[in-house]
Amino acid sequence: STNDGSNPRANVTEYNGILYTTTFSSGIGTTAKGAVNTGHNGSGNGSYVLFNGTTDGANPYGGLMNATNGMMYGTTFTGGTSDSGVVYQFNPNLNTITKLHDFLSFDGGNPIGNLLEVCGKAPSQPGTISLTGGNAKVCPGESRTYSVPDDIGATFYYWSITTGATISSGQGTKQVVLLFDNSFIASSVTLSCTAQNDCASSTPRTLTISRNNPVSTITPLGSTTFCAGGNVVLQANSGTGITYQWKQGANNIAGATTQNYVATTTGTYKVVVTNTIGCSKASIGLAVTVNCKSGNEENKAGGLVIYPNPAVEEINLIYDASSMENYEVEILDLTGRIMLNKKGVTVTGTNNIKCDLNDFTNGIYILKLQSDSKTFEQRIAKQ
Repeated sequence: STNDGSNPRANVTEYNGILYTTTFSSGIGTTAKGAVNTGHNGSGNGSYVLFNGTTDGANPYGGLMNATNGMMYGTTFTGGTSDSGVVYQFNPNLNTITKLHDFLSFDGGNPIGNLLEVCGKAPSQPGTISLTGGNAKVCPGESRTYSVPDDIGATFYYWSITTGATISSGQGTKQVVLLFDNSFIASSVTLSCTAQNDCASSTPRTLTISRNNPVSTITPLGSTTFCAGGNVVLQANSGTGITYQWKQGANNIAGATTQNYVATTTGTYKVVVTNTIGCSKASIGLAVTVNCKSGNEENKAGGLVIYPNPAVEEINLIYDASSMENYEVEILDLTGRIMLNKKGVTVTGTNNIKCDLNDFTNGIYILKLQSDSKTFEQRIAKQ
Protein backbone atom coordinates (compact mmCIF):
# COMPACT_ATOMS: atom_id res chain seq x y z
CA SER A 1 0.00 0.00 0.00
CA THR A 2 1.07 3.64 -0.26
CA ASN A 3 1.25 3.91 3.53
CA ASP A 4 4.16 1.47 3.84
CA GLY A 5 5.79 2.42 0.54
CA SER A 6 5.31 1.83 -3.16
CA ASN A 7 7.27 1.13 -6.33
CA PRO A 8 9.71 -1.50 -5.03
CA ARG A 9 12.72 -1.78 -7.37
CA ALA A 10 15.07 -4.01 -5.38
CA ASN A 11 15.32 -7.66 -4.53
CA VAL A 12 13.94 -9.11 -1.32
CA THR A 13 16.55 -9.85 1.43
CA GLU A 14 16.12 -12.45 4.17
CA TYR A 15 17.41 -11.85 7.69
CA ASN A 16 16.83 -14.29 10.54
CA GLY A 17 13.74 -15.78 8.87
CA ILE A 18 12.17 -12.37 8.02
CA LEU A 19 11.93 -10.80 4.53
CA TYR A 20 13.02 -7.19 3.91
CA THR A 21 12.81 -4.92 0.89
CA THR A 22 12.93 -1.22 -0.03
CA THR A 23 10.41 0.90 -1.93
CA PHE A 24 11.33 3.86 -4.10
CA SER A 25 8.30 5.84 -3.02
CA SER A 26 5.95 6.18 -0.10
CA GLY A 27 2.52 7.71 0.18
CA ILE A 28 2.40 9.56 3.45
CA GLY A 29 1.02 13.06 2.79
CA THR A 30 2.70 14.71 -0.17
CA THR A 31 6.10 13.09 0.45
CA ALA A 32 7.38 10.20 -1.54
CA LYS A 33 10.75 9.43 -0.01
CA GLY A 34 10.53 5.65 0.06
CA ALA A 35 10.72 3.13 2.88
CA VAL A 36 12.37 0.04 4.28
CA ASN A 37 9.62 -2.52 4.44
CA THR A 38 10.27 -5.01 7.22
CA GLY A 39 8.65 -7.89 8.98
CA HIS A 40 7.13 -9.87 6.12
CA ASN A 41 7.17 -13.53 7.05
CA GLY A 42 5.03 -14.75 4.18
CA SER A 43 1.65 -13.85 5.69
CA GLY A 44 0.20 -10.35 5.83
CA ASN A 45 1.87 -6.96 6.01
CA GLY A 46 4.82 -6.21 8.22
CA SER A 47 6.06 -2.91 9.59
CA TYR A 48 7.92 -0.20 7.70
CA VAL A 49 10.37 2.63 8.30
CA LEU A 50 10.17 5.73 6.09
CA PHE A 51 13.02 7.79 4.71
CA ASN A 52 12.66 11.50 5.44
CA GLY A 53 15.01 13.01 2.84
CA THR A 54 17.87 15.07 4.23
CA THR A 55 18.49 13.25 7.50
CA ASP A 56 18.68 9.69 6.17
CA GLY A 57 18.21 9.89 2.37
CA ALA A 58 15.34 9.23 0.02
CA ASN A 59 14.17 7.02 -2.83
CA PRO A 60 16.26 3.84 -2.55
CA TYR A 61 16.81 1.97 -5.81
CA GLY A 62 18.98 -0.79 -4.39
CA GLY A 63 18.06 -3.36 -1.81
CA LEU A 64 19.54 -4.23 1.57
CA MET A 65 22.77 -6.15 2.15
CA ASN A 66 23.25 -8.48 5.13
CA ALA A 67 26.58 -7.72 6.77
CA THR A 68 28.62 -9.97 9.00
CA ASN A 69 28.17 -7.60 11.94
CA GLY A 70 24.42 -8.28 12.08
CA MET A 71 23.43 -4.99 10.45
CA MET A 72 21.91 -4.32 6.99
CA TYR A 73 23.18 -1.66 4.58
CA GLY A 74 21.92 0.13 1.47
CA THR A 75 21.95 3.34 -0.60
CA THR A 76 19.35 5.91 -1.63
CA PHE A 77 19.10 7.54 -5.04
CA THR A 78 18.41 11.03 -3.65
CA GLY A 79 18.29 12.80 -0.31
CA GLY A 80 21.11 13.71 1.99
CA THR A 81 23.07 16.97 2.19
CA SER A 82 23.46 17.41 -1.60
CA ASP A 83 20.36 15.46 -2.57
CA SER A 84 22.70 13.05 -4.39
CA GLY A 85 21.91 10.05 -2.19
CA VAL A 86 23.39 8.48 0.90
CA VAL A 87 24.79 5.26 2.33
CA TYR A 88 22.71 4.13 5.28
CA GLN A 89 22.61 1.42 7.94
CA PHE A 90 19.42 -0.36 8.88
CA ASN A 91 19.25 -2.05 12.29
CA PRO A 92 16.86 -5.02 11.92
CA ASN A 93 16.57 -5.42 15.68
CA LEU A 94 15.52 -1.81 16.36
CA ASN A 95 13.97 -0.96 12.95
CA THR A 96 16.04 2.22 12.70
CA ILE A 97 17.79 3.94 9.77
CA THR A 98 21.13 5.69 10.33
CA LYS A 99 22.86 7.73 7.61
CA LEU A 100 26.56 6.89 7.25
CA HIS A 101 27.69 8.89 4.20
CA ASP A 102 26.43 11.71 1.95
CA PHE A 103 27.26 11.62 -1.75
CA LEU A 104 28.40 15.12 -2.79
CA SER A 105 28.38 14.75 -6.60
CA PHE A 106 32.17 15.10 -6.92
CA ASP A 107 32.56 11.71 -5.19
CA GLY A 108 29.64 10.22 -7.11
CA GLY A 109 25.93 10.43 -6.67
CA ASN A 110 22.52 8.91 -7.24
CA PRO A 111 23.49 5.24 -6.72
CA ILE A 112 21.10 2.62 -8.02
CA GLY A 113 22.87 -0.65 -7.13
CA ASN A 114 23.30 -2.82 -4.06
CA LEU A 115 26.24 -2.57 -1.69
CA LEU A 116 28.82 -5.36 -1.53
CA GLU A 117 30.66 -6.28 1.67
CA VAL A 118 34.26 -6.88 0.65
CA CYS A 119 35.29 -7.98 4.12
CA GLY A 120 33.76 -7.41 7.51
CA LYS A 121 34.97 -8.31 10.95
CA ALA A 122 35.66 -11.83 12.14
CA PRO A 123 32.77 -13.68 13.75
CA SER A 124 32.62 -13.61 17.51
CA GLN A 125 33.77 -16.62 19.50
CA PRO A 126 31.10 -19.35 19.40
CA GLY A 127 29.01 -19.80 22.52
CA THR A 128 29.37 -22.71 24.91
CA ILE A 129 29.58 -26.14 23.27
CA SER A 130 26.68 -28.21 24.56
CA LEU A 131 25.93 -31.94 24.50
CA THR A 132 22.61 -33.23 23.21
CA GLY A 133 21.69 -36.42 25.06
CA GLY A 134 24.00 -39.08 26.45
CA ASN A 135 26.51 -39.20 29.28
CA ALA A 136 29.11 -36.42 29.36
CA LYS A 137 31.82 -39.09 29.69
CA VAL A 138 32.24 -41.43 26.75
CA CYS A 139 33.99 -44.65 25.82
CA PRO A 140 35.19 -46.01 22.46
CA GLY A 141 32.39 -47.12 20.15
CA GLU A 142 29.92 -44.48 21.32
CA SER A 143 28.71 -41.39 19.46
CA ARG A 144 27.73 -37.97 20.80
CA THR A 145 26.09 -34.85 19.31
CA TYR A 146 27.56 -31.43 20.14
CA SER A 147 26.41 -27.94 19.10
CA VAL A 148 26.99 -24.21 19.55
CA PRO A 149 24.46 -21.33 19.39
CA ASP A 150 23.97 -19.41 16.13
CA ASP A 151 26.62 -16.79 15.36
CA ILE A 152 25.12 -14.12 13.05
CA GLY A 153 28.49 -13.24 11.52
CA ALA A 154 29.47 -16.84 10.76
CA THR A 155 28.99 -18.65 7.46
CA PHE A 156 30.91 -21.81 8.43
CA TYR A 157 31.72 -23.63 11.65
CA TYR A 158 34.97 -25.58 11.68
CA TRP A 159 35.12 -28.44 14.21
CA SER A 160 38.20 -30.40 15.25
CA ILE A 161 39.15 -32.89 17.94
CA THR A 162 42.63 -33.71 19.20
CA THR A 163 42.34 -37.51 18.92
CA GLY A 164 40.07 -40.42 19.73
CA ALA A 165 37.11 -39.57 17.47
CA THR A 166 36.02 -38.74 13.95
CA ILE A 167 33.38 -36.24 12.85
CA SER A 168 30.76 -38.43 11.20
CA SER A 169 28.42 -35.58 10.17
CA GLY A 170 27.82 -31.86 10.54
CA GLN A 171 31.22 -30.34 9.69
CA GLY A 172 30.60 -26.73 8.63
CA THR A 173 27.37 -26.42 10.62
CA LYS A 174 26.69 -25.46 14.22
CA GLN A 175 26.05 -29.12 15.17
CA VAL A 176 28.26 -32.18 14.71
CA VAL A 177 28.09 -35.88 15.51
CA LEU A 178 31.30 -37.46 16.82
CA LEU A 179 32.07 -41.18 16.71
CA PHE A 180 34.63 -42.18 19.36
CA ASP A 181 37.03 -45.00 18.46
CA ASN A 182 39.75 -47.15 20.03
CA SER A 183 42.33 -44.38 19.68
CA PHE A 184 40.59 -42.69 22.62
CA ILE A 185 43.07 -43.98 25.20
CA ALA A 186 43.86 -40.72 27.02
CA SER A 187 41.85 -39.63 30.05
CA SER A 188 40.35 -36.77 28.02
CA VAL A 189 40.35 -35.13 24.57
CA THR A 190 39.57 -31.58 23.42
CA LEU A 191 36.79 -30.63 21.00
CA SER A 192 37.17 -27.24 19.29
CA CYS A 193 34.76 -25.10 17.25
CA THR A 194 35.78 -22.00 15.24
CA ALA A 195 33.26 -19.65 13.59
CA GLN A 196 34.35 -18.47 10.13
CA ASN A 197 33.26 -16.17 7.34
CA ASP A 198 34.86 -14.95 4.12
CA CYS A 199 37.00 -12.52 6.08
CA ALA A 200 38.40 -14.25 9.11
CA SER A 201 38.01 -16.85 11.82
CA SER A 202 36.95 -16.42 15.42
CA THR A 203 38.74 -17.43 18.56
CA PRO A 204 37.97 -21.15 19.00
CA ARG A 205 35.59 -22.43 21.66
CA THR A 206 36.76 -25.66 23.30
CA LEU A 207 35.25 -28.45 25.37
CA THR A 208 37.11 -31.13 27.33
CA ILE A 209 35.56 -34.58 26.86
CA SER A 210 36.52 -37.21 29.44
CA ARG A 211 36.79 -40.95 28.88
CA ASN A 212 34.50 -43.02 31.07
CA ASN A 213 37.22 -45.16 32.62
CA PRO A 214 36.10 -47.77 35.12
CA VAL A 215 38.27 -48.51 38.15
CA SER A 216 40.38 -51.66 37.74
CA THR A 217 42.54 -52.88 40.64
CA ILE A 218 43.75 -56.20 42.10
CA THR A 219 44.18 -56.92 45.81
CA PRO A 220 46.01 -60.16 46.73
CA LEU A 221 44.40 -61.87 49.72
CA GLY A 222 47.67 -63.46 50.81
CA SER A 223 51.29 -63.78 49.82
CA THR A 224 52.00 -63.70 46.08
CA THR A 225 55.07 -65.91 46.62
CA PHE A 226 54.46 -69.51 47.62
CA CYS A 227 55.50 -73.10 46.99
CA ALA A 228 54.10 -75.48 44.42
CA GLY A 229 50.72 -76.74 45.54
CA GLY A 230 49.90 -73.41 47.17
CA ASN A 231 47.80 -70.54 45.82
CA VAL A 232 46.75 -66.97 46.39
CA VAL A 233 43.31 -65.44 45.91
CA LEU A 234 43.38 -62.32 43.71
CA GLN A 235 40.43 -60.00 44.23
CA ALA A 236 39.29 -57.31 41.78
CA ASN A 237 37.47 -54.16 42.86
CA SER A 238 33.70 -54.38 43.22
CA GLY A 239 31.08 -52.21 41.55
CA THR A 240 27.46 -52.19 40.40
CA GLY A 241 26.92 -53.91 37.08
CA ILE A 242 30.59 -54.38 36.20
CA THR A 243 31.99 -57.55 34.60
CA TYR A 244 35.45 -59.14 34.80
CA GLN A 245 37.93 -60.98 32.61
CA TRP A 246 41.14 -62.26 34.18
CA LYS A 247 44.31 -62.52 32.11
CA GLN A 248 47.65 -64.23 32.61
CA GLY A 249 50.17 -62.31 30.57
CA ALA A 250 48.46 -61.26 27.34
CA ASN A 251 46.00 -64.18 27.29
CA ASN A 252 42.48 -64.41 28.67
CA ILE A 253 42.00 -67.12 31.29
CA ALA A 254 39.07 -69.26 30.18
CA GLY A 255 36.12 -69.07 32.56
CA ALA A 256 37.81 -66.53 34.86
CA THR A 257 35.03 -63.95 34.85
CA THR A 258 34.22 -63.40 38.51
CA GLN A 259 35.54 -60.88 41.03
CA ASN A 260 38.01 -63.39 42.56
CA TYR A 261 40.59 -65.59 40.85
CA VAL A 262 42.73 -68.26 42.52
CA ALA A 263 46.28 -68.13 41.09
CA THR A 264 48.33 -71.33 41.40
CA THR A 265 51.14 -70.78 38.88
CA THR A 266 53.88 -68.23 38.26
CA GLY A 267 52.86 -65.34 36.02
CA THR A 268 51.71 -61.74 35.74
CA TYR A 269 47.98 -61.42 36.29
CA LYS A 270 45.63 -58.63 35.20
CA VAL A 271 41.91 -58.11 35.35
CA VAL A 272 39.90 -56.25 32.71
CA VAL A 273 36.90 -54.46 34.25
CA THR A 274 34.01 -53.41 32.02
CA ASN A 275 31.37 -50.98 33.28
CA THR A 276 27.68 -50.77 32.44
CA ILE A 277 28.15 -48.57 29.35
CA GLY A 278 30.79 -50.84 27.85
CA CYS A 279 34.00 -49.02 28.80
CA SER A 280 36.85 -51.36 29.76
CA LYS A 281 40.11 -50.90 31.62
CA ALA A 282 42.89 -53.36 32.41
CA SER A 283 44.52 -53.26 35.83
CA ILE A 284 48.23 -53.00 36.48
CA GLY A 285 49.86 -56.42 36.28
CA LEU A 286 50.45 -58.32 39.54
CA ALA A 287 53.30 -60.84 39.68
CA VAL A 288 52.77 -64.23 41.32
CA THR A 289 55.82 -66.41 42.00
CA VAL A 290 55.96 -70.14 42.76
CA ASN A 291 59.61 -70.63 43.73
CA CYS A 292 60.05 -73.52 46.14
CA LYS A 293 59.80 -77.25 45.65
CA SER A 294 57.12 -79.61 46.92
CA GLY A 295 57.25 -83.14 48.32
CA ASN A 296 60.65 -84.85 48.30
CA GLU A 297 62.14 -82.97 45.35
CA GLU A 298 65.93 -82.89 45.23
CA ASN A 299 68.12 -79.81 45.05
CA LYS A 300 70.02 -80.85 41.93
CA ALA A 301 72.76 -78.26 42.48
CA GLY A 302 74.10 -79.91 45.61
CA GLY A 303 72.39 -83.23 46.23
CA LEU A 304 70.18 -81.80 48.99
CA VAL A 305 66.74 -83.30 49.60
CA ILE A 306 64.19 -81.29 51.60
CA TYR A 307 60.92 -82.94 52.56
CA PRO A 308 58.08 -82.50 53.04
CA ASN A 309 57.78 -79.04 51.46
CA PRO A 310 55.30 -77.56 52.31
CA ALA A 311 55.67 -78.97 55.84
CA VAL A 312 53.25 -79.05 58.76
CA GLU A 313 55.24 -80.03 61.88
CA GLU A 314 58.73 -81.07 60.82
CA ILE A 315 61.03 -80.74 57.84
CA ASN A 316 63.91 -83.08 56.90
CA LEU A 317 67.21 -82.14 55.28
CA ILE A 318 69.05 -85.08 53.71
CA TYR A 319 72.44 -84.75 52.09
CA ASP A 320 75.62 -86.78 51.62
CA ALA A 321 78.91 -85.79 53.25
CA SER A 322 82.27 -87.24 52.15
CA SER A 323 83.68 -86.85 55.66
CA MET A 324 82.77 -85.62 59.11
CA GLU A 325 82.27 -81.84 59.16
CA ASN A 326 80.52 -79.11 61.10
CA TYR A 327 77.17 -77.81 59.91
CA GLU A 328 74.77 -75.03 60.85
CA VAL A 329 71.10 -74.75 59.84
CA GLU A 330 69.18 -71.44 59.96
CA ILE A 331 65.56 -70.81 59.10
CA LEU A 332 64.68 -67.13 58.55
CA ASP A 333 61.42 -65.36 57.83
CA LEU A 334 61.17 -63.08 54.79
CA THR A 335 62.23 -60.04 56.85
CA GLY A 336 65.55 -61.76 57.68
CA ARG A 337 64.71 -62.61 61.30
CA ILE A 338 66.26 -65.91 62.48
CA MET A 339 63.47 -68.26 63.56
CA LEU A 340 65.60 -71.40 64.13
CA ASN A 341 69.33 -72.09 64.51
CA LYS A 342 70.70 -75.60 64.74
CA LYS A 343 74.33 -76.74 64.80
CA GLY A 344 75.97 -80.16 64.68
CA VAL A 345 78.54 -82.49 63.12
CA THR A 346 77.81 -84.67 60.10
CA VAL A 347 78.74 -88.29 59.63
CA THR A 348 80.43 -89.66 56.58
CA GLY A 349 77.70 -90.67 54.14
CA THR A 350 74.01 -89.78 54.30
CA ASN A 351 72.83 -87.29 56.91
CA ASN A 352 69.22 -86.53 57.94
CA ILE A 353 68.81 -83.25 59.84
CA LYS A 354 65.34 -82.72 61.32
CA CYS A 355 63.93 -79.25 62.09
CA ASP A 356 60.84 -78.76 64.27
CA LEU A 357 58.34 -76.26 62.81
CA ASN A 358 55.56 -76.52 65.40
CA ASP A 359 56.22 -73.02 66.75
CA PHE A 360 56.20 -71.46 63.25
CA THR A 361 53.22 -69.63 61.87
CA ASN A 362 52.07 -70.56 58.37
CA GLY A 363 54.01 -68.84 55.63
CA ILE A 364 57.17 -68.79 53.52
CA TYR A 365 60.64 -69.09 55.08
CA ILE A 366 64.25 -69.28 53.91
CA LEU A 367 66.27 -72.33 54.95
CA LYS A 368 70.07 -72.10 54.95
CA LEU A 369 72.51 -75.00 55.47
CA GLN A 370 76.20 -74.17 55.90
CA SER A 371 78.85 -76.91 56.29
CA ASP A 372 82.64 -76.89 56.03
CA SER A 373 82.42 -77.79 52.36
CA LYS A 374 78.99 -76.76 51.11
CA THR A 375 76.33 -74.05 51.30
CA PHE A 376 72.63 -74.57 50.51
CA GLU A 377 69.72 -72.10 50.48
CA GLN A 378 66.09 -73.01 49.79
CA ARG A 379 62.64 -71.51 50.35
CA ILE A 380 60.24 -73.65 52.36
CA ALA A 381 56.59 -73.35 53.29
CA LYS A 382 54.92 -73.98 56.66
CA GLN A 383 51.24 -74.99 56.48
